[in-house]
Amino acid sequence: ASNSPMMAGAAPGSPESMSLAARLDPFGLAGFFEQTRYCTAAERNTMSLSLTGNLLFNRVLWLSVSLLLLTFSGLRFSFTRQAGKSGKADPVQAPGTRQYRAAATAVGGFRHHAATVFSLMRLDMLSVFKGIPFVLILLMMTALLIIECTNAVSGNAGSGELYATSSLMVSTIQEVIPFFALLVILFYSSEIVWRSRDHRMDSIEDAAPADRRVIFAARLLTLALLALVLVMVSCLLGIVTQLVSGVAEIEWNTYALLFYYLYGPLVVAAVVVLSIQNAIQGKYPGLLAAIVTVLLCGTSLGTSPGITHPLLRFIHPVPVPFFEMNGYGAYATAFHWQMVYWLSAASVLILLAGRFGSIRSRRSVRGVFPVCVTVFLLSGGYIVYQHDFRYPTPSMEAVNEWKQAYEQQFKRYEGMDQPVITDVKTNIRLYPDRQQYEGQGEYE
Repeated sequence: ASNSPMMAGAAPGSPESMSLAARLDPFGLAGFFEQTRYCTAAERNTMSLSLTGNLLFNRVLWLSVSLLLLTFSGLRFSFTRQAGKSGKADPVQAPGTRQYRAAATAVGGFRHHAATVFSLMRLDMLSVFKGIPFVLILLMMTALLIIECTNAVSGNAGSGELYATSSLMVSTIQEVIPFFALLVILFYSSEIVWRSRDHRMDSIEDAAPADRRVIFAARLLTLALLALVLVMVSCLLGIVTQLVSGVAEIEWNTYALLFYYLYGPLVVAAVVVLSIQNAIQGKYPGLLAAIVTVLLCGTSLGTSPGITHPLLRFIHPVPVPFFEMNGYGAYATAFHWQMVYWLSAASVLILLAGRFGSIRSRRSVRGVFPVCVTVFLLSGGYIVYQHDFRYPTPSMEAVNEWKQAYEQQFKRYEGMDQPVITDVKTNIRLYPDRQQYEGQGEYE
């Protein structure tokens, strides 16, 4: 709605929302679209942009922010390596008088694995949440979501201004956040997987008595927590937009649905991305393979080469907005089956990550692995039956042939007088709890 470069195919927003986007868009594309919004094709090919108004304000704003960041970085950067935070050497302690005594260690077991997971998670979360990139990501997401929520309330020329309901905010979040969150997961998955090697700590990590599944689980939990933070911030921004718009009726159960319909696919995406980067040797080849997989199976880019089957749209959220009367309707049932399929596939990938570890770890997954594979195959077979046999989707060629036959059959009635409805009387009863309605009517 804001002509954001991250939102392809967005509908034009109101002049007020367009002006706000033109001022805040760091890329400057919204200001360009605002100036050329009402230009003809000939004018767009010949005229030049005018560095005035919102476009001038936008460039001055972001150039000032860039200069401030550059100045801050230059002042904080030091060309000398300090010994410590205070610049003082650590005092030398006198040797103790205690005698050396070997401590008993327990390798394996639930307590050891849990301690390993929490220790690795702590290191990963410190590197993620205390870094400047995470702060910039939150600021960018906040600006993007505020603009999109404001545009959703402002509406367009056809619908006019809309009431800032919780369902409208949830639908907007569901449209904006998935692609943004996938990019964040891709970025931090590469950083987490290759953090120890980049810091030359991989030899110590490989020598530690840690199961491969434990390391994989720690990285997965870190990415899952990162996705959870993004979803929670999105819900908070939606609530703030409602309160600013004067709507005090917050439907908490509607926002809670995002933790299933939005957060669930993001967790599956984290499993897929981590599995790909663990399987491929090399940081950038693994990252490239993960990017291609996510773009083809989780975004609209995959529809161009024909990747449209539900089994291949592996990390795609529910494709329809949330309606106040019946929620997601029949799409909710289809999404439940896809989540069973996705989660079973993710479980298989997690268990495969541990099958290359110790003999003990391979024995522990022998009973669970066949169950996950069975659920994966059964749910995938049911989806294929529903999609390809019971409710097959007609091809574009079949649709075009049907249209052609329809026109040929009724073309001869084109010039005849057609009946015109002059009066309509209807009586409609809505039953939201049953997701049904009853309608009676007559017309003249």
